[in-house]
Amino acid sequence: MSIIKAIISDADGTLVNTLYLVRHGQYEAAVDYLLERNVPRHDIPQYEEYESYINKSVGGSTRETFEKTIRLLFDKTHKHHLDHIDFDELNERLQPIQDRIAPLYVHPFYGLTELFGWA
Repeated sequence: MSIIKAIISDADGTLVNTLYLVRHGQYEAAVDYLLERNVPRHDIPQYEEYESYINKSVGGSTRETFEKTIRLLFDKTHKHHLDHIDFDELNERLQPIQDRIAPLYVHPFYGLTELFGWA
């Protein structure tokens, strides 16, 4: 029997579930940013509705996802809010928020603890 000397893996979405971290992080970053831009709170949806827009937008970088999501959100009803959004600046706010909320939303996939115990 050979001895395992190392395990190399990508943890993001492979060993740990980061889906909720990504979604909630983007939501919190967007809400904070939009409120600072004087977008009324009642124009910003609750998480569940915002998540439906994220689900339609995922597929690129976080910056692209932010832009697609916010454009879908405001394009038909509150297009004027789009004039005041710097998507690069919004994207820069994501990492500190995700770092703060990670303990709430990042969890190992089923069996990971047992795998590491075995290894």
